[in-house]
Amino acid sequence: MPNLHVFISYATEDEPIAAEFSKQLNQVFGIAGMVQLTFAPQFSLGTDWRLKIEKDLDRADVLLLISTGRNKPSHSFTGFEVGFFRNSVLRRPKMTDFKDQDRLILSVAVFSGLPQTVNGLQGLMIDPVVVDRACLKDRSRFIEVMRTEKTHSIRRVFNRICDILRTKNVISDSQCEQLRAGIETATDAVHGTIFDQLQRRERETTVPERKIVFRLPHAYRVAGDPWREATIEFCFEEKSFNPVGFGAFPQGPMSWTSFLDQIADTQVRASWRDAIVTLVRDALNDEPTENRQQITLPDRDRAYGTFLARGVQYLSGIDEFDIYLVDIGPVRHDNYEMTRLVAALSIGLRYRQMFLSGKNSSYSVEKVKAVLIDRLQHRIGSMVRDLDLLLWQSQAAGLMEEDFLAQIHDHMPGSAEDFDCKMERWGRAKQMLYGAANMVLEARGEPELTAAKAKFLPVLKDFCTETVTMNREFVGAVFGVLSDVVRSGADLYPNAAAAIVHAGQALHGPAAAAEWGASVGPTVAPVSLVPPVPPVARNGGGRNGHRKPT
Repeated sequence: MPNLHVFISYATEDEPIAAEFSKQLNQVFGIAGMVQLTFAPQFSLGTDWRLKIEKDLDRADVLLLISTGRNKPSHSFTGFEVGFFRNSVLRRPKMTDFKDQDRLILSVAVFSGLPQTVNGLQGLMIDPVVVDRACLKDRSRFIEVMRTEKTHSIRRVFNRICDILRTKNVISDSQCEQLRAGIETATDAVHGTIFDQLQRRERETTVPERKIVFRLPHAYRVAGDPWREATIEFCFEEKSFNPVGFGAFPQGPMSWTSFLDQIADTQVRASWRDAIVTLVRDALNDEPTENRQQITLPDRDRAYGTFLARGVQYLSGIDEFDIYLVDIGPVRHDNYEMTRLVAALSIGLRYRQMFLSGKNSSYSVEKVKAVLIDRLQHRIGSMVRDLDLLLWQSQAAGLMEEDFLAQIHDHMPGSAEDFDCKMERWGRAKQMLYGAANMVLEARGEPELTAAKAKFLPVLKDFCTETVTMNREFVGAVFGVLSDVVRSGADLYPNAAAAIVHAGQALHGPAAAAEWGASVGPTVAPVSLVPPVPPVARNGGGRNGHRKPT
């Protein structure tokens, strides 16, 4: 009896659907010996499967190609099978037992376009456009809808094979009617498997964070500029998002040097360079100790955190790093007034820790003086970004709002002229510090870095000298406002009024109170977390710290 040889080609990822096709084709046609199937998982153990595949492809009358829209690392092999079959058709265009029939490819594409390897051939496409999305949630309903579908049903594949068999009278009319009934059952079974596989299919993928891909070729290991051949790519579609400040937002990979050259603002350029280079350099050295960096825009309306999520080294020698860019939002408490006070206290003390605590400060003159030349740019870049972040947090927390300034003003002696003078001095000191820092960041080579460091240290010393009093006055004023808040609690809870004592007595005992004076420092409740600040009180407070010195 003549039979039809069908070879089923599929990618590994699509095996469940291909296996169901093989099972149903065998039940409908194979039992009667009308169709011979080649399905790779049926090969016996020890078979030279590559040679077997080539021989069966050469003998096959029909190549049944199953494809879906899923990512297919193994898809290249199905491309080989299609190419081999096409070449065989050129040598033998007709079927073996059905001499009047051309050998053909039947392509079934499930919720995807036809593969490029069979582009141009008529194929069966089960398109999501023709399927009601509600059906994709109900298996029975999906099968029922596909049963009535004429154009996009798997039934067409079975009917096409049945039509080929009828050309040689392999089956009688009565057998044909029996086959048609079997085809309906087989069609439902394949549609059921397709439904099951679609349940694991992603409808859409949302990446809430913005990803940057940084690629560094092998050139970083050779002498010269290690970042010369690096590229950067922004992998998100948010056109309105522009964290770098230049007009045309970059699309696709661009060179690292070109990216930096397009950032006009020196400060922003230095922040980007130092943040990315720090993440990548530490990953290359297997020292991910600083896998969190931040970038603040010049107008300080937004701040971003960066972190390295993935690093891959390809055989080509290219290192690829996935870096995510996330918004940094200000901390909010239920009580807005308390939010600002907590932020003001935190900012004032962190500023002191950054610059004004001598050898215990990361950016004091003593510490920066000891930084080696090859680490100087990294240290100064971190200083600029940390100070930018602190100033952004000051603005984001609402420390510039008039009602907060009024609260602070009540605890800061001096006239409005004194306040304006201090603000002018702060602005000048900050501008000088940023200018000297940019000279360090723009320096190239050890001689330039050494000269830039020599100019930077005196500017840093003047900056710390100019702002140390401002910082003390600011922190003292914040404690004063906190004292008012704590006192206001005594009116709400009269029985607790007796517990209100001076800070020195509450937290340091009678000895401290005797040393600083019984009335020194703001009055707080004994359980308050606000620490005493005798040095601040002894310096008399001030009126400027609510802004830039923080």
